[in-house]
Amino acid sequence: VYARAVEADPGSAVAHNNLGRALHDDGQLDEAVACYERALALDPGCGLALGNLRQALERAGRPTDMIPVCERVLAARPASFEARLH
Repeated sequence: VYARAVEADPGSAVAHNNLGRALHDDGQLDEAVACYERALALDPGCGLALGNLRQALERAGRPTDMIPVCERVLAARPASFEARLH
């Protein structure tokens, strides 16, 4: 379903994020990361994709790659207590 949404509207950050979430839930973390990064390229302010990217990198055991993502989360939501914990 989500892959068809991306095919129908490849310029939709939401569609790429949703596909990424489905892949993430299925354990396809590299593919999910690529989807989240595409969503953020289309819409740098997509908070869901940013948070999902951080989670996928954490789950994939890529802590070094998480640093700039966490910095972006903090910059986008400085009052977010959860962002400060990760």
